[in-house]
Amino acid sequence: KTDCLIALGARYAQHKSSRILFLRTTYTDLRDVLDRMQVLYPAMGARWIASEKRWEWPSGAVLELGYGATLDQVNGMTGTQAGLHFDLIIGDDLVNDQNYKTPGQLEATIECVKDQMNLLRGEHAKYHFYGTIWNYNDASGWLMNTPELAEHIRFLVLSCYTEGGDPVWPAQRSAKFLETQRAVLGSTKFAQQYLNQRLPD
Repeated sequence: KTDCLIALGARYAQHKSSRILFLRTTYTDLRDVLDRMQVLYPAMGARWIASEKRWEWPSGAVLELGYGATLDQVNGMTGTQAGLHFDLIIGDDLVNDQNYKTPGQLEATIECVKDQMNLLRGEHAKYHFYGTIWNYNDASGWLMNTPELAEHIRFLVLSCYTEGGDPVWPAQRSAKFLETQRAVLGSTKFAQQYLNQRLPD
């Protein structure tokens, strides 16, 4: 999934002078993304500016990286990004197993998403939010349950099983592994985290 998002950023960077923001929750998560970008982006002519946490492209496009400051207060933006606007924002796994457990954490991630959406410029700007459903009231739920947003958003919900009931990635998530996870997590948490179903806790 993350590799596809990196490729999405590269595709948008071909548009002249476009601004792209790629967000993860923690610096460690962001480092993993950066390591993967450094394999692909230089071959496409992009140049990494470490001091500004951004890639510059021959087209004049800029792809900036951001991350949350803490697990309790995810702001998703660096100081250099304050006041800027973007044509594409990619939020990758902004809700995770460490920041959904309290009402304060849930509210912080929702406020983070709201702040990010305010950074979009122009009617054609896009916000891509990717991740697992961890809680009925998390940021993905807020997006789905806000009518003025939902009518403009396309939701793609993927399960760990095919329509025929087989594991989608048997080499990484075998049928035995998934059944063990169902027993450990319980049916509700399993449905949220592996089937991406929004169910009340």
